[in-house]
Amino acid sequence: MRNQQIYAEQVDSLYRQTKTLVIAHPLATCLALWSFWSELSLSFKVYWLTSTLVLAAWRYFTFLRYKRSDQRRLFWDNMFALQSILQASIYAIVWVILILQDVPINSALAVIWMTGLSACAVVGYAANLKELFAFFMPIVVPGFIALLVVGGSFNVGLALAVMLYSVVIVRALMPVNRIIKQSVALNVQLSEEIDERSKIQKQLLALSRQDALTGLANRRFFDHQLDAELRRACRSAQAVSLVLIDIDYFKQYNDLYGHQAGDECLQKVAELLSKTFNRGGDFVARYGGEEFAVILPNATYPRAKHLVQALLSALTALQFEHKGSLLPATNTLTLSAGIACNEGHLDITAADLIQQADQALYQAKQAGRNQVM
Repeated sequence: MRNQQIYAEQVDSLYRQTKTLVIAHPLATCLALWSFWSELSLSFKVYWLTSTLVLAAWRYFTFLRYKRSDQRRLFWDNMFALQSILQASIYAIVWVILILQDVPINSALAVIWMTGLSACAVVGYAANLKELFAFFMPIVVPGFIALLVVGGSFNVGLALAVMLYSVVIVRALMPVNRIIKQSVALNVQLSEEIDERSKIQKQLLALSRQDALTGLANRRFFDHQLDAELRRACRSAQAVSLVLIDIDYFKQYNDLYGHQAGDECLQKVAELLSKTFNRGGDFVARYGGEEFAVILPNATYPRAKHLVQALLSALTALQFEHKGSLLPATNTLTLSAGIACNEGHLDITAADLIQQADQALYQAKQAGRNQVM
């Protein structure tokens, strides 16, 4: 996996040079045309400039496709290599034509252009040997062969100079290539470590906001969320409801069935709450002990009451045994709930809303439990 990421970084580094190449090659062609203007026919000059511009446009179009592409890195790597070969071949044809004219000054200028452009490739493509040689070899080898074919001490001397230059460049390039690969590998490793650390931090943040037993939000996260929802409701003039829910006679349940069963009871009630209050934005938390809290954004009192009654009905349907319940004529688990609703009042605080919901919950208990007030 890491090798794939390193390879992807190498391909990305190549395509990041596209805009430079699209400008540099037409500019280099114009300068070379100016240098050899009287030595080349008009038709060949038109061919040279046109082919360079067409290739530059193709390169830029490929770059745009690459940015929106999938992860087929080998395809795009090969595409870049093909374009480099074509660009080098255009230059090579020019150098061969000039050298075959057997004019010393033209041969010398051609060699200068060959070495200069190939040296630029070494700088730009050092991270990827395939791409480097895709440009370096087609631009240098044909000219080297042409110098030997023409012959003569001057041309042979130039050919030997080109060969010496190539050997020195390639030998110097290898350690540079290794260093760049090592740097890319270190960057990939560092990126992986940063991602892993970020993931751990997110997990720690989630754990710090979560009740360990039920998996719901804890009291601290609830306080933060209620403040945020009240501010949002005031800005948008929308209602927000708060529901406090208490398991009826939970102490008796613990005394009768044991604390482990009590923990399982809390978990099942938490699961039922999550299934009932499942709109986007609904927020369920364990408020403390056997008490739960639900924040319902953009919910008026009738809407909140309807949802809580649905919760009580769902719990009744489960027939969750509670033989220790003190409610008359029942031996199943029940809940009591209190609702408070703020309909966009600017002066109400989280503490006010909690107090109102708590008073409503107290009234529900006083009225006989197993109901919502």
